[in-house]
Amino acid sequence: MENRPEGVIMRPRLRLILTIFLLLAGALLLLSACGGSTGETPSPTTPPDIHPTPTIPPAPTGPPEEVAEQELDILVQLAETEVPTDRQGFAD
Repeated sequence: MENRPEGVIMRPRLRLILTIFLLLAGALLLLSACGGSTGETPSPTTPPDIHPTPTIPPAPTGPPEEVAEQELDILVQLAETEVPTDRQGFAD
């Protein structure tokens, strides 16, 4: 019975390899949680505004005739603004 290998006791080389692997995995996990080796959290980057949104003037007020004229002017102004396209002929 003395020659029977025990499953609880690991070989020294295997134990060393597993220890190093677990230490490296823990270090990588810690570094990724901290945001890097300096401990700084990465700043979120905002994508650039590719297509600026047109400014819409405030709603007109006053008598109905003047409101209708002002609304028509606003519609003409919006119709004359160019709509940027990413692809040929297709607006966003």
